[in-house]
Amino acid sequence: MKDALRSLLALVLLGGFLELLLPADEMRRYSRMVVGLLVLFSLMRLVITGIDDLGAEGIFRGLEREGPALSSRFLLEELVEEGERVRRAGVKKAGELITPLLTERIKKLLQEATGDEGLQLQLAVTEGERITGAKIVLQKDPAWPDGTLERLAGEILGIDPERVEVEKAFARKSREEI
Repeated sequence: MKDALRSLLALVLLGGFLELLLPADEMRRYSRMVVGLLVLFSLMRLVITGIDDLGAEGIFRGLEREGPALSSRFLLEELVEEGERVRRAGVKKAGELITPLLTERIKKLLQEATGDEGLQLQLAVTEGERITGAKIVLQKDPAWPDGTLERLAGEILGIDPERVEVEKAFARKSREEI
């Protein structure tokens, strides 16, 4: 294997040297292509002979070998578990950072749509940081047909409009005054 790597390195160096000797014209372009093909074929031969020398059993035996250290399979499982833990932590942290920003932007959008500056919005978010529901508290009547705000909020949030609850605080106030 060492001899094959040495010959490959010698071929690359020889190709670079020959390229420096050629004038900068059409021949240099063709010489680069020929040298590149030679290096590519040499590299392919090196890989193929390396795989033939090791054999499939040797490759898998190296993966399954256990000694005083931990087995490679155990290390792989541990690495996958650690990667999954890091991914979950990243999703949680991203959700903690993004949810308030998203809530504020959607709230402003709904305030502009309804003309209700006192509108309040709460989002229901799962552990996977997916929006599953919303509660909208209106302070004044937007004079929209029933269900319109639910459909609008559902479309904006990408959830089922039935998962959007609209509370009319202005209706409570007028009943309390009577």
